[in-house]
Amino acid sequence: MWIHPKRNADIALQTENYCLTYETLHEQIGHKLYLLNSNALNGLRVALDLPESFTLIQWTGANWLAGNTVLILDQRLKPAEKEWRLRDFSPDIVISCLEQPSGTMQTFQAEVPVIVEDYNIERRYRSEQQATIESEQAMLVLYSSGSTGMAKQICRTRSSLEQELTQYAKEPLSPDEHSAVLCMASVTHAYGLLSACFHTLHVGGTVHVPALVKPAELVRIVEQHQITHMYGVLFHYQLLEGSLKKLADTGCKPICLSSGGSLPVALIERYKEAGLSLGNQYGMSELGYIAVDFTGAKPGYAGPVASHHRWSLDETGQLVITLDQSPYSATQQNWQPAPSGGKLLTQDIAVMNEHGHISIQGRVNRQVSVGGLKVDLDEVEQKLATHPHLEGCCVVGMDHPVYGTMIEAFIVWNDNGELPFAELKSWLRIELADYKIPRGFRAVEEIPVSATGKVLRGELIKESWHGYQTTG
Repeated sequence: MWIHPKRNADIALQTENYCLTYETLHEQIGHKLYLLNSNALNGLRVALDLPESFTLIQWTGANWLAGNTVLILDQRLKPAEKEWRLRDFSPDIVISCLEQPSGTMQTFQAEVPVIVEDYNIERRYRSEQQATIESEQAMLVLYSSGSTGMAKQICRTRSSLEQELTQYAKEPLSPDEHSAVLCMASVTHAYGLLSACFHTLHVGGTVHVPALVKPAELVRIVEQHQITHMYGVLFHYQLLEGSLKKLADTGCKPICLSSGGSLPVALIERYKEAGLSLGNQYGMSELGYIAVDFTGAKPGYAGPVASHHRWSLDETGQLVITLDQSPYSATQQNWQPAPSGGKLLTQDIAVMNEHGHISIQGRVNRQVSVGGLKVDLDEVEQKLATHPHLEGCCVVGMDHPVYGTMIEAFIVWNDNGELPFAELKSWLRIELADYKIPRGFRAVEEIPVSATGKVLRGELIKESWHGYQTTG
C-alpha cells in the first residue's frame, strides 16, 4: 500500500555505497512488521526517536502496516522539546537508537541499531476495540507551532495520507517509476518523508539520500545516478549556488523543487541562467502538499490547488480548506467546526494568477519559514522574555534578498545589566532548536506600542535597516 509492490533488483533506497533493492526493502519492512505483530505491538501509539536513516523509513512503513499511530521526533529538537512532545503524545512504546551517534554533525545513515521500550505500561493493555478506533483516527502525528507559541498536535489519517500519495502521482512532472530522486530535505518532516521518499517508493522510483549535504557530493550524486528530481529547501539551493555550472555540466538538468517558503527571485533567475528550473511546493503539516509547480514557471507561485482539496478564499484573502474532521487532537482557534466536518483556516494570505496558480503573500499569525523550517515568533519571544536581564523584547521576521526570512530580536535591558548578545544566544539554545534562534539582536530603549498597547513591530523592522548588531 505504501510502497510499490514490485519485489525485484530495482534500487529503492541508496546512500553513498549502500543500497536497498525493492526485494530487500520489502523483506526488511516485513521482518519489522513480524516483530511488531508477534509481540502484540499493533494498534498502538509509537514514537520513533531515530536519526535520519533508512531504518527510520522502514520502521515508519512497518508501523503503518501494523495499524500503529506514528510520531517521528526531529533529532534537531532539544531534550526538553522532545520530552514535551512525548508527554503530550503519550506513546505506548518508543523506538530509539541503541547507540546515539557521536559528534554534532547531522549525517544520514543507512542502518542503525534500535531498542524498543515501553513508555506507558497501562496503555499497552487497552482493549482491542479501543486500539482499533484509535488507529483509524491517525496514522501519522506531527507537531507544528501555533499562533500562541504552543505546538499543535496534528493527526494525519490513513485516508488523508493515501489521498495525498494518489493525487501527487497525478501532478505534471512528478516522479514516476523511472525517476531518480535526490532527497536533501529532512525525512523527519512531511515534505521529505511523504513527497520525496514515500511518494517515490509508492510509484516505484529510486530515492537517493546524501550522507552529507555538501555541494561537491550533491553534484557527484546527480551525475553518477542521473538524478531527475531534487527535493530541498532554500538552504540547499543557496548552498548549491556556487556550483551551478558544475551541476549544469552534468547534463542531467534535474527538476529542482523547494518547499517551506518563497524563494528569492534573484536565486530563481540564477538557476534559470544555468539552464535549471527551480520550482515551488506549498503545503502544511495538517494537509500535506496543497499545490506544486515543478517547472518554476512563475517565481513566487506554486501550481494550482490540488484537486483533492476543497478550498476557498475568505474576505481577507486567507486560504480556507474544508475537511471532514479536524486535523488536531485538541481545540484550535484556526479550526471552525461544523455539523459535518469543518473549515481549516490556514492563516496564509493567498492570491491567484491568471492561470489559477497560488502564491502566499503573508501570514495571518506570526509563523514564519526559516530555511524551510517553520518558526513561531511568539514561541521565541515568550522564551526570550523570561531571561532575568530583560525588561522587554520583541521578535520579528524580516525578508532578506540573500538569506530569505531572518529572525531578529529587539531587547530592552533591565537593572540587572547588559550581557553580550552571544550569551543570550547560548541561553536560548538550551531550550530551543538552533533554527529558531534569532540571527541578530539589537538593544533598544523601549519597545514601541500603539495607544491601545499593540506592539508596533513595523517600526522596529524599519529601524533595523539602519544597522543592527548580529551574533553571527
